[in-house]
Amino acid sequence: RRSPRTIHVAAATRPAQVAACALPGRCATQIVRYELPQRAAQRLTMSDEQIEKQAQTLGLRTAAQGSALPVWLADSSEAAQTPDTLWLDPSVPARLDVPWRSEAAANKLWDLTSSLLDSA
Repeated sequence: RRSPRTIHVAAATRPAQVAACALPGRCATQIVRYELPQRAAQRLTMSDEQIEKQAQTLGLRTAAQGSALPVWLADSSEAAQTPDTLWLDPSVPARLDVPWRSEAAANKLWDLTSSLLDSA
């Protein structure tokens, strides 16, 4: 049994919260009913296999494929150990090592945004 002191120290060494971003990509879901109501009506008569084939043909992910990433993020120890990451697929972080992603650029953006908000 761990002492309360051990539990407190262990809890203090973990971040209280981790920010992550999921970009599941374009998914073939019923949200299409707003943009393409005729396709949504068509999909209601299709089997799961037909919907999956249609999604592949159109370069879309199925609803299950699109939801896999947020579900993985919610339960992933890997994601919890790599905060502030943009995830494209389970275990696939985006590469964000671009030259304009720097402390100086972040400060400049922060200052500009603050000045715009102050003048509003």
